[in-house]
Amino acid sequence: MTAAVLILLLPFSLKSLDSQPSEVDRPSLSPDKKWEYRPDESHPKIVKAGTDEVALDLSDQPAGNGFRFATVIWAPDSKRFAFNYGQGREHATSLYQLRSDEWVMLKGPGDVDEILKLADDAIKAQVKKAGVSKKMTNLRELQWRLEVRQWIDPNTAILYASLRERAERGSDLDREDLGYFDADFLFTLKFDEAGNWKTVKTHRMSGKAAESPSPLSVLADEVLYQSPKVDYRIQATADGTALWIVPTKDPSRRKPLPGADPDNREASEFSGSPDENWLYDDRQHELYRDIGGLSFSALNKKQWFWKNAVNYASKEFHFARSDVTASSAGWSSDSARLLVNFDAALQQRFAYFNTRTKAFEQTPYLRMVNTKLQSGKPFEACPNAQFARGGPGRYLVFAEPIDAPPSEALLKTRYDGLDQKMNSLREKNLADRATRDNDAILKVIRDSDQRWNKAREEAVKIYLPFAPKLEQENRRLQFLCDLTEEEVKQLEEFVPPATGGGEAGEQPAPTTTSTP
Repeated sequence: MTAAVLILLLPFSLKSLDSQPSEVDRPSLSPDKKWEYRPDESHPKIVKAGTDEVALDLSDQPAGNGFRFATVIWAPDSKRFAFNYGQGREHATSLYQLRSDEWVMLKGPGDVDEILKLADDAIKAQVKKAGVSKKMTNLRELQWRLEVRQWIDPNTAILYASLRERAERGSDLDREDLGYFDADFLFTLKFDEAGNWKTVKTHRMSGKAAESPSPLSVLADEVLYQSPKVDYRIQATADGTALWIVPTKDPSRRKPLPGADPDNREASEFSGSPDENWLYDDRQHELYRDIGGLSFSALNKKQWFWKNAVNYASKEFHFARSDVTASSAGWSSDSARLLVNFDAALQQRFAYFNTRTKAFEQTPYLRMVNTKLQSGKPFEACPNAQFARGGPGRYLVFAEPIDAPPSEALLKTRYDGLDQKMNSLREKNLADRATRDNDAILKVIRDSDQRWNKAREEAVKIYLPFAPKLEQENRRLQFLCDLTEEEVKQLEEFVPPATGGGEAGEQPAPTTTSTP
């Protein structure tokens, strides 16, 4: 598992250089193949299949314009569909019905006050039961999500509703978090011929039912995450209600990942330790530990890690508590340290969470990195590079192991193999791109590879003075292995195979990095 850190430096897009659409960019054809959803971050639309004739502009939505991950869920007879969209705190769904060959909007779930009230009342009951209500100043809404999950038949749809709130005390300048609360429901919507609908069934997904979903529930085919040693994978249930840890050798022994959000997950949001005893969920800010038999449980108690992370960032880096975000930046090779990237108001800092002492800490090396990031131009002071997956550049920071690294000979052999594999994959990528891209784009890719190599050398160089004298060469090789392994992993995801195989992914073309 690599220890390279993931840091956002600039918000540029590589979409224009990508000829292979991602899953969220793929058109969605209606079951009768007469209509097609054309995704677009600004102007999503329904067109007549096989043409560019717009039948319905979906860009004007009641809850805003978060269309980056929008999806269309078609009814089996193609006479209705749900448009799920949103970003940040607000996720909504709109319903449409075909009338005389025209699509018209129906009453949306967001227009029904009773649905929100049911979730709101459920959270207030939790707050009261926890004894927090008398202490708190207010409940802050973190996310409200409405999403049609599936159509049971042409007249019956399943709606998922989820409310997340945080109990707080004090002002914005001195706010204290008193706890996080959530309420999740499934509503069965029944439609009449005119498109009017009502809820005919309500299912609460919180409490024991949510923490222990049925082991008989059908799993979705997609593998969301594969563990470092391939001992387990993470999959969602087909109805999107839970995430499961599925052992590779015996999938029947699957166990739920408690409290995890199953919606629109990506592999990059999970970070498993090399020994596979720990798993970090970036979206939920939850650190899980395997308590035996691949049964993962939140460390100490739910949200314990996140609360302590916020406390540490507030005290050590003087970040405003309400601004703090934290994400995994990789694990040390001995699984003793999780490197955490703290971000607040466009400022980045790093710390380790020591899995042996169960505490946050900084080494002299990390304190040096944090000092560099306090400079006026941190992107110049600290080495950064763009990896094969594309997107913004990332700072290259070493997750220092506590235990002595493997022997120099073993690490040298491993690094040489990884470096050779990386170069081979890069050449394959260039050869593939040469069949459809011009020389200017190929030059951009080559330049990006060279900048990556240079940043790798610089990152290792600034770490070495902090390495134990007797282990300096071993630590140097370990850092090189970590960085190169991450580049190889991403190249393997996007570079088409040399021969055979099915449909291959595509590497987004790297772009030049500019200062923010």
